[in-house]
Order: sequence, then structure tokens, then C-alpha cells
Amino acid sequence: MKLYFFILFSWAISLFLGLFFIFPHTDDIFYALPSLSFAENNVLGVIFSDNYNWKILHNFPTFAFIQGILFAFLNKIGFFIDYNNYKIPHIVIVFSFIVLSSLILLLRKSASQKNNYNYIPAFLYVALLGVIPFSQNWSIFRPEPLGLLFLILGFWIIEKSIKNLYSYNILLGGFFIGITPTLHPVFIIVGFVITFTTFLRLIYKKLIFLSLYFSFFSALPLLLLFYYIFFVNPEFYKVIFEQSSISGDHRNSIIGLFYRILDVFILNIDWKLKVVEVYNLFFFLFIIIGFIVVIEYFKNLYEKKIKIENS
Repeated sequence: MKLYFFILFSWAISLFLGLFFIFPHTDDIFYALPSLSFAENNVLGVIFSDNYNWKILHNFPTFAFIQGILFAFLNKIGFFIDYNNYKIPHIVIVFSFIVLSSLILLLRKSASQKNNYNYIPAFLYVALLGVIPFSQNWSIFRPEPLGLLFLILGFWIIEKSIKNLYSYNILLGGFFIGITPTLHPVFIIVGFVITFTTFLRLIYKKLIFLSLYFSFFSALPLLLLFYYIFFVNPEFYKVIFEQSSISGDHRNSIIGLFYRILDVFILNIDWKLKVVEVYNLFFFLFIIIGFIVVIEYFKNLYEKKIKIENS
């Protein structure tokens, strides 16, 4: 157990020191400046003058909106955001994700498993985070760590609540899961699998109205994002769906994500230039394993139901 807290403490020290020794990344400007602008001027963009506001249209606005609220709160209590400390909310988010995800592993035990080795999965998880790309990319001011935090938090709330049918908690968990794809499209597939599985589990328990409410709350963040993109600020639609590519080969910025995963799956890899594609391959395999687990779960439920009916 002491090893777990030691590794966790080492992460805390690394995150704190990273605030002073890690240089800003080029991506930071596209998220930090709109967040700061929203906090100080209620505008999602970069204000150059009184008459010109540069809107960052190639990113979903959700992350800048949430960070802007955090920046505004810190400014309100007298902790003013500047070049030296703008990553503090991001660091808190990263550390919260590490702590929450590891605590889920630490506390997930049955009565027959209460022994001195329960901490090992959590210890290995926190330690292995230091040898995967997460350890190199956590300092970039991007939405993925916040998406992971919402994903883990929503999943944990749903799993804790669905057994005892705490309806409001289930809806809250679905809402958190629904936020993740509005932060970055990479969470679309994983978020859909979790919400669809939960929906089927509620249907299986014959909770029709709760399943419908859950579907609505899960979809609500996306509906709000679509309303903002299509009606409030349609410039986002033109850029996100019609213009520049994130992969450098002139592909559409949304569809390009799926093409890149497909290229990896069919082993269309340039090993000299795109070693990072191997990481995308593991992500795709994780999705396939998730679907297999879901199918196996409902297969076991069906078999259990048949046995109960026959008995």
C-alpha cells in the first residue's frame, strides 16, 4: 500500500514541477487563450483589439468554455491567471483523473478478496501510466485529460448506482459520459458503448422511462453542442466539416479520425514516419475488446434468464 501512495506522490511532484520546467506546447494557444478570453470578456476567441476577435473554429468549444469558467472563478477569488500559472487547473484535472481511476481499482474488491494484495492493480496502473504516451503528453493544455476524467467519473457513478437504481445518479453519470465527445471526437465510440450498454441494462430491468431519461441526458451535451455549432455560431460547421485536415493529407477533420484508425487496422503503416500509429492500433483493439465484453455480458444475462425460467 505504501508503494501505491509513493507512486501517487511522485506523480503529484512531477505535475507540480512540470508547471515550472515544462515549456508551453504549440497546442496551448488554441485552448488557453480562448479560455482566458471567455473568463475575462465572455467571448470564446482571442481578442486582438476592440474590433477584432479571432475565433478558434477548428476545435470544439466545450473545453475552452469549461476552462474559462475555472479561470473566471480563480480570477474572482483573487488568483489571477497569467502565462506562468494558466496550467494549474489542467494539472488539477490530470491529477484528479489519476487519483479517481486508481481509487476505482483500489476499492473494487469483494468480501472474498480482502487481503494485503488489493492495492497491486492500483499500484501497477499508476506506475504504468509513467511508461505510456500519457506521461509525455499530460502537460499539453488539451481536452483529453478532462474527457478521461468525465469518462471515468460517469462510468463509476453509473456502476455504483445501477445496482441500487439511484435514478438521479444514473442520469448524472450519463450526462458526464455525454460531455466527453463534445470535448474531443476521440471519445465518441467509447462513450457510445458505455451509454448504449447502460441503456440495454435498464431495458433488461424493465425500466423503460428511466432508460429514455438516461438516453436524453446522455445526448443532451451533444444536442447543445450541435445547437451552438449550427445555429449560434455556424462558422464552426464550415471549418470543422468542410475545411482543413488534422492528419496533413487533406482529409476532413472528423472523418479523418476514422480513416486514420482504419489505416492502422489494415496495417497501412509507414513505420519510419508514423510510429505513433501503433498507439492508435492499441486504441482500436481496445474498442474491439470492449464490444466483445459487451456481447459476452448480455449473452450471460440471457443464459441466466433462460435458466431461471426453466427452473
